[in-house]
Amino acid sequence: MPDRLLALERLLRDMDDDEVAKAWARCMRTLRVRELVRTANTPVGDYAERICCERFNLERKAFAEKSIDAVDATGVRYQIKGRRLTPENRSRQLSAIRDVEQDPFDILLAVFFDEDLNVEEIWSIPCEVVKEASFVTRTNSTRFVLTQAKQNDPRVRRLV
Repeated sequence: MPDRLLALERLLRDMDDDEVAKAWARCMRTLRVRELVRTANTPVGDYAERICCERFNLERKAFAEKSIDAVDATGVRYQIKGRRLTPENRSRQLSAIRDVEQDPFDILLAVFFDEDLNVEEIWSIPCEVVKEASFVTRTNSTRFVLTQAKQNDPRVRRLV
C-alpha cells in the first residue's frame, strides 16, 4: 500500500465517528468533482459504470435513459451494476433491477470490487438470464444474485 494511503488509514483511525463521517462526505464531493462518480450515493454503482465505459469503450448515457447506463458502437444497451465485497459481506446480490420483462437493456454488466474498490470480476449477463431471476413484489424489482450456477450458464461470460 502506498505511503499516502497508509498515512490516511492512520489518520482515519485516530478520528472520532463524526470526523470520519465528515471525511467520507468530503471524499464523495471530491469523487464528484473529479467525475469518478455522478451521484452523491455510495460510489460503487457510478464507479462501476465509469470503469466499464473506459474498459469496453462504451458511451455513458444520461440519467434520463431509464435502465440504460451505456451503449456500444453497435447499439447494444448495457445496464451496469456494481457490488463491493467485504470480508463481512460476500453477497453477490446486485441492487434492484426494474422492468426486466420489458427488455430495457441487452446486457447486464456486473462488476465485483474488493473492499478497497479494486475490480475483482466483471460479468456479462444477457437480459434473458436476468429475467429468470426472482421478482420481488415488495420492491417491484428483480433480485439477481450471481450464483455459481449462473456463472456456469453458457450464456454468461466472465470478462475480467
